Amino acid sequence: MVLQWAGAWTAYESTPRGIDTEGHVAAVAHCPVGVDAERVGRDILRLGIQPKLDVLCPLYEGKKISLGVVRTGGCRGRR
Repeated sequence: MVLQWAGAWTAYESTPRGIDTEGHVAAVAHCPVGVDAERVGRDILRLGIQPKLDVLCPLYEGKKISLGVVRTGGCRGRR
């Protein structure tokens, strides 16, 4: 699979785990624009969420998580 990233075509191999580049797999996720912060604040208090956070937080301790937004203004063709 060839990915279009920030308007440039890349030839990196894509897998369900992420993008394989030079022997390293970088996780890639698609997240909808417009996170409802109030809903997230309420959801984190729901029953059953805290035990999951207790498991996940140590897995990512000391790691950097990059967040980014790309605004493309719709689909564009390429010649």
